[in-house]
Amino acid sequence: MVERKISVKRYFAAGMITLLVFVAGLLLGVMLTNERANVVETETYQQKLDLDSVQLQYNYLQSFSNKENGCAAALKALGINLGSLEDTRKKLEGYISQSLTDNEEFNTLKREYMLSELRYWLLYKETEQLCESETVSLLYFYSNKGCSDCSSQGAILTNIKEKFDKSLLIFSIDADFEQEPLIGIVRENYKINELPAIVLGDLRIEGLQTEEGLLPIICELLNGNITVCQKT
Repeated sequence: MVERKISVKRYFAAGMITLLVFVAGLLLGVMLTNERANVVETETYQQKLDLDSVQLQYNYLQSFSNKENGCAAALKALGINLGSLEDTRKKLEGYISQSLTDNEEFNTLKREYMLSELRYWLLYKETEQLCESETVSLLYFYSNKGCSDCSSQGAILTNIKEKFDKSLLIFSIDADFEQEPLIGIVRENYKINELPAIVLGDLRIEGLQTEEGLLPIICELLNGNITVCQKT
């Protein structure tokens, strides 16, 4: 009888320890999730300020007839801010994939990021009409749902971006992010049916594209004026 009582106590103690460990793990997960949300929210707010700054620069340029020096500064600022925005995207996607659930808070943050991408893209198109741009914009449609080639395409575009640096501006859009209606409008406008998809200038390209296939197109749009194009 004594051994039976001791055994029950041990089982009870083990059960309590297991419960405490589970609760501690759950609380830690919640704390980390909240911390990730706070970090992304702060960075998203910073992106909004950066975007406001570039928008004001564009409005400032419109008020003068001689825009040569101002155009160079505006395009440079746009490129720098897009680089920062891309860093935010990587962190945001990482936080979402590490979270316990893809909850409403993260969807809201992602929607804010997607809107920033689209605002920058539209601002670039406006700036391109105002200034003589030596850059090319690439609109990249991807999906995190059932797109087996999107990860590979993203890696290829990252390599291409490193080659062209500031001469290539890449705008990445989650084509299946239904929480933002504007994405559907842009996707329908370009008649995007297959993912991944790329829009370069007026050219729509669907399906996985190799670096060798994209380089000549980008170089043609840049009139072959940079070192990378002269080597191809």
